[in-house]
Amino acid sequence: MCIFRVDDGTICSHFFCFSTKKNPVTGDKFDPDAFDAQFETGKFSAHLAKEHSVLSKRKRLNCKEAIEAVASNQPSAKRVKLVGQKIGGVTMTPPSKSSRSSETHSETPIDIKSDDDEADTEKQPKSELEKLSSWLVRGLNQDQIKVRRAKQRAKIMCFYVYSDQKITGTMLTGAEFRDMLCEGDPNYAKLDERQAQAWVELEYELGKAFFQYATQQNRELHEGNPFAQDQHDCVTLKNHKKYSAHGLQMIFEYINWTLCMGFKPCPGGLAPQVKAQCEGVWSAMTVSRSDFCSKIQDFADLAVARELGFEEEGCQMHSGDKVGSWAIGKLTKSKNKVPVEPFPDGVALMSDLGEFAKHYSYGTRLAELHNCCDVVDSPKLKITIDHNTTRVNSKGRLLLPMMRMNKGLKLHRDQNKDIKALQITDEKFVQGAEFEAVLDTTRKYTTLVQHESACNGGYKAKLFEILERSLDPFSGFVNVVDLENQTQKVKQALRKRRTRDQMTPVGRICFDRGSQEAHRRQELHGSKMCTRDFLAAGFDLRLIGRDELPAATIAKCKAAVEEKYAAYVATNDDMSDDESQQENGTKFKHGIPIMHLPKATGVNESIDFNALWENWLSLSKKVCWKDLFPEKLQKVNREEDLDSIDDLMELDVLRMVYKTLIEDETLSAGVGKLPKIALCYIGNNLASSYCERVNSCAKLVMTHDRTVLNDAHLEKVCWLRMNRSFMTYMKVNHKDIAQKWKQEMVSALLE
Repeated sequence: MCIFRVDDGTICSHFFCFSTKKNPVTGDKFDPDAFDAQFETGKFSAHLAKEHSVLSKRKRLNCKEAIEAVASNQPSAKRVKLVGQKIGGVTMTPPSKSSRSSETHSETPIDIKSDDDEADTEKQPKSELEKLSSWLVRGLNQDQIKVRRAKQRAKIMCFYVYSDQKITGTMLTGAEFRDMLCEGDPNYAKLDERQAQAWVELEYELGKAFFQYATQQNRELHEGNPFAQDQHDCVTLKNHKKYSAHGLQMIFEYINWTLCMGFKPCPGGLAPQVKAQCEGVWSAMTVSRSDFCSKIQDFADLAVARELGFEEEGCQMHSGDKVGSWAIGKLTKSKNKVPVEPFPDGVALMSDLGEFAKHYSYGTRLAELHNCCDVVDSPKLKITIDHNTTRVNSKGRLLLPMMRMNKGLKLHRDQNKDIKALQITDEKFVQGAEFEAVLDTTRKYTTLVQHESACNGGYKAKLFEILERSLDPFSGFVNVVDLENQTQKVKQALRKRRTRDQMTPVGRICFDRGSQEAHRRQELHGSKMCTRDFLAAGFDLRLIGRDELPAATIAKCKAAVEEKYAAYVATNDDMSDDESQQENGTKFKHGIPIMHLPKATGVNESIDFNALWENWLSLSKKVCWKDLFPEKLQKVNREEDLDSIDDLMELDVLRMVYKTLIEDETLSAGVGKLPKIALCYIGNNLASSYCERVNSCAKLVMTHDRTVLNDAHLEKVCWLRMNRSFMTYMKVNHKDIAQKWKQEMVSALLE
């Protein structure tokens, strides 16, 4: 195709008709003579960008002759000769580089530039003909344009489904959204409801294909043994219907994934009903009970795990949250409708500080406060109101900026003594700082147990130990905000260590309540160390051999791992020793020590598990973490200084350690199948907060004005949005699976 373009961006109408074979006015087959008559009567004037610069009749006729000559079946070389010639006062010039597409074309586009139009530079609104020309100039035919528009519609739907915002389908099909898109490309595709629904259906089916591929790969890797963890949580949406979110955790291609399996209406909350729904979700996603090694849920749903045959393991995020809630008096308990161990002083303090903070959420009060902060060199921050009524962390976020701005707040308080809400004593600021320190301790715990990508499945005992040690009445301490030394130059809160005895009487009560609840929570049914915890800790090389756990815990880990190893290995492998022997100490490969097993004395004699376990412990002690992760651990002086939480928890141990152990026969010879079995447990989640995030996602999709949204569509949109990173990874790394759906999607979105 050869394109002619006028300097103001319009395409010659005659050639447009040649390319489309239709008259743009009547829609009939193109007739040059009849079209010229319509052109002269002005019927086609709306298709030109500038009415005042319309070419004269003679120029139009000459242009027609030139176009007919170029549009004929002459060789491309003859067409190029037209460049630079004048035909009826019209100069034939090559198109600018900006008008060319990145796509190559076999024929050279040519611009039509009129002498009369050179001085006319005023921009006018683009016509429909101009808009179509922006793609025609790039050398795309009609079929290519349709495919391009189909891909654009797919991008619009990606924005709708994978964005975190509250986006409605009406917005996508509205004039304002299209105007925004057309500002960059006048021919951006329109999207209708049918196409949007088709895209969601096809994308969801593609996601299921990805999911099924990943689970099947794990079944083959683990030879039919369980490899995943199940979780669920319930929520009530704006349509007053109860739904349940279902998630699955598994390690696939040495990445720890937590994926959404479904979001279904939940007719009832009883354990047998939820059990039936879990089994229905598993069936829809082609997984079964035999694929799961554990299940985690809220403490209120422990009966569901019992019904399904799992250990009853509760969400540790809820445990840590309730420790902080009980410490400040927010959580109340009652017996026979009589409050048990109330904390009225703590409740009153938090109420007063809440009203104090709320005062600065109106009008110019915050600006007045910041002026006072400038006077006393106090940080200028915004106070976050605790709108979240379900999590105690919101209380900590309320207190922290207030404690850091305490000098500015006190000055503003003294300047406004007539405002009752501001009359907070200096002692209450000190008490507030102590409350915030206790909440900060519990916040760190709840944050770490929700860190799914860090493979923290074996860290429960370690994290609870830190929480209890921090809140120990005799040796514990908290880091309190230093009220006197907060300045504008300091970007982070300055803190100082304070023991229980150094706190105010109200602060000591808060500390003691937190300590008591932390101890109670550790012994609570659903929070105790279970078999899964011992397995995950025993398989984690960051913990088991580095003196991070007590001897009694290590013994229980060994017993659990030995039992699991025997069940996992269906037949005894002939695991002979490597040819190379250890000389002058341990040999290393890729920063990992090479371990050896004693040779079996008989042909069918199995390897002694004790020797296997000793190799595993020795491997954990000798791994050169600094050599494996030099950039992340460069500030640590020695291997002995590495902390399992602060230094090792964030490391990509799956790819750098376990993958190497599994795929390198030299390294795996001394540890058997322990690294492979470890993939089933070390990535398990300690909290069911992922399903709570699914619930939050559903609230963004089903808003108060979209309560009639179809349940199936709601589930598919939530499924896709929550599995966004998984979908992106699979589309990039498994294009062969996506190719079929890509073709179907383009077909569904064609005009």
